[in-house]
Amino acid sequence: MYDLIHVFLHPGIVLILTGAVIALLPKAASRYLLPLGALAALAALLGTDKSLSIEAPFVGELKLSLFVCDEISWFFGLVFAVIGVIGSVYSMDKGRRGEKAASAVYAGSALMTVFAGNMLTFIIFWEVMAIASIYMVFQGNGPDARRSSYRYMVMHLFGGNMLLAGVMLLPGGITAAVGPVTDTDSLAYWLMFIGTGVNCALPPFHTWVADSYPQATPESQLFMGSYTTKVAVYAMIRFFAGTEWLVIFAAVTAVLAACMALIENDLRKLLSYHIVSQVAMMVAGLAAGGDVGAAGAAMHAAFNILYKGVLLMAAGNIFTARGLRYITDMGGLARKMPVTAVCAFIASFAIAGVPYFSGFASKALIMDALHAGGFNMSYILVTMAGVGTWLSITMKINYFVFIKKPERELPAEDGPGRVPAYKVLAMAAATVLVVITGIRPEICYDMLSMDPPHLFVADHVLEYIGLFAGATVPFVLLRTFMAPHEGINLDVDRFYRITLYRGIFALSDVVHLFFAKYAVIFDNFYRSVGDALRSPGRVFGLRTTDSKEENARSIGEMVHVMAILCVIALITILVMD
Repeated sequence: MYDLIHVFLHPGIVLILTGAVIALLPKAASRYLLPLGALAALAALLGTDKSLSIEAPFVGELKLSLFVCDEISWFFGLVFAVIGVIGSVYSMDKGRRGEKAASAVYAGSALMTVFAGNMLTFIIFWEVMAIASIYMVFQGNGPDARRSSYRYMVMHLFGGNMLLAGVMLLPGGITAAVGPVTDTDSLAYWLMFIGTGVNCALPPFHTWVADSYPQATPESQLFMGSYTTKVAVYAMIRFFAGTEWLVIFAAVTAVLAACMALIENDLRKLLSYHIVSQVAMMVAGLAAGGDVGAAGAAMHAAFNILYKGVLLMAAGNIFTARGLRYITDMGGLARKMPVTAVCAFIASFAIAGVPYFSGFASKALIMDALHAGGFNMSYILVTMAGVGTWLSITMKINYFVFIKKPERELPAEDGPGRVPAYKVLAMAAATVLVVITGIRPEICYDMLSMDPPHLFVADHVLEYIGLFAGATVPFVLLRTFMAPHEGINLDVDRFYRITLYRGIFALSDVVHLFFAKYAVIFDNFYRSVGDALRSPGRVFGLRTTDSKEENARSIGEMVHVMAILCVIALITILVMD
């Protein structure tokens, strides 16, 4: 009974049960059940003893290790629970019961994954998280949501199966503890890396983020931007921390994703590209190795959830209240949406790493890890990605969305024209946390047992201010060329949308031609089998008293069919050998 009580008080279980209750009760109840469930999960986490170990029987001798906690998992779990409360308040609109239920299950599964003690538990809730998020994309806005959800499903089922196959090949299999995978020569290592890399949005599997997240509702995008990639960063810390070859790959990814954001016109897609860029910075930090790199990745993930959450909520407010999605349709919104503009301004400083904002404190650990490891090129590339973030978010969004007057009359409002109070409250709460963690980062440093570096010394602060001031000059001089333009931007997605698309249709044509050409042979075979079952004498062309001329089969015709089948069987055997 003692263990059962602790199972039901697990913060992840609390949220999953909340989702189940929301799915069963009327729509009106879901509006308040989701925030109540999220608050209960946060309270359950804060009231849980960190040294507690929770297990539950599964099948046979297998057990689910539901709660094993250390500093990293506690830190991730705490920020997941906090953003769950903020996201649930932001989602307090009427209706959409199924989406709210999926959001609760999704957030609960993320908490279950970070506290999982063995690979069986980790895999189960990793997949539950994927299933819930697929439904959230499917229920998104516009006709492209379903198409995007199918692609999202293919990507994540592929990644999940790669991860599962790798886990099955581990020495302990699914009963192995969640820990480092160090045998780089093993197939298990590479399968697990691919599976984790898909959720971590590493190229060439990163396109699902920019393709799917903008198609979800603003509420779902807030949840999805907070969990899937951040759980993957947690998995990277557990499995692949110190993988030095990954440092330069992640640093290049951070720069490329920031460049894609710089030319993007869809505001929510621009922010999705920056999820890829910021996650790549986290991967670069953890791959550099050491406690500093792991702590830097964890802290940057936590702070990213907060300031990126504010930016996603700001974009969601614009979409909800005014029906606007593309930057070319926006302009001068600071006068119409002042609170959203102020919150977005603060968050844009944080994501760029401006001193006294949260991103500055977390990036310091990542940069220290890169410098200590001698990764000088990656250090420069991550710095360049930071400059790209300043240009594409701090400058581009604030100027073209909120400050600059629109060049043409804004389209008619598709939304109610104002932001609901609960959405403003959620966004403001996250903004306050961004400010607090920026001014007092030692709160998070203490949680991770890190000695606070000398963040606010004059040299360090002036270095960043000079860097961003220097980046502002070309933006001001070239702001006409920096202006967003209408059109679709494809990066590696060109392969999926064009090359792979044409390849699949070409393969389909070949298969169609093959079956069309040999349809007579297959038809004869099926008819002959039917004749053999009804009257074996017909197989050899023997006449019976009830046989008809058109149903009789000659021995030559059957030998032809059997010869083809023998050739197919022989080829199959050779391939298997």
